[in-house]
Amino acid sequence: MPTISNLNSSFIPPHHSSIPLNKSTTNSFLRAPLTWLITGTSSGLGNTLVQRILARGDNVIATARSLPSISALQSLGASTLALDITSPQSVLDAKAAEAIAIYGHIDVLVNNAGRIVLGALENVDHETWVGQFETNVFGAINVTRAFLPHFRERKSGTVVWIGSVAGWKGAAAGGPYCSSKFALEGLFTLFLLFFISWCELDSWDG
Repeated sequence: MPTISNLNSSFIPPHHSSIPLNKSTTNSFLRAPLTWLITGTSSGLGNTLVQRILARGDNVIATARSLPSISALQSLGASTLALDITSPQSVLDAKAAEAIAIYGHIDVLVNNAGRIVLGALENVDHETWVGQFETNVFGAINVTRAFLPHFRERKSGTVVWIGSVAGWKGAAAGGPYCSSKFALEGLFTLFLLFFISWCELDSWDG
């Protein structure tokens, strides 16, 4: 399930108190279009999000490791960017700058990219565990880190983390995946606490 961190010092989303994903509520006179960057859009939830957000009139930068895998989204009106969230931080920082240059800013970052590795604790080797966390946890951390200076400069931004019921309840045969989603739930909580402190400090700085 998605969890949302809004980085505005007032804790009010940039253009709306909620983010409806249907065209009927997006008359242009109500709000300016948002610019979204979504990771992992070649299939599944990420792909559907891009289509729904485009339909409501917003700008979308769709990303995936392989550009040909999201060419259909480009034909629908999305901008596309090759992005491997397990890349080194320096590469992710450069990709963030490239993404920001497309529309001049990013309003919403959606950390959607992830993968599912299943297996009992003793049957999954160390490298597989590490690979699961590199994508589902550290990838989300590092992509978010790449965009934080931009959000801080604008004093505005929203970060969406895609969680899972697996991060609440777990499953005996879902060790790596469930553990990574448990970690993401904890990360979101700490992230939110950090930005509450940041916004309080920002209000003192004027």
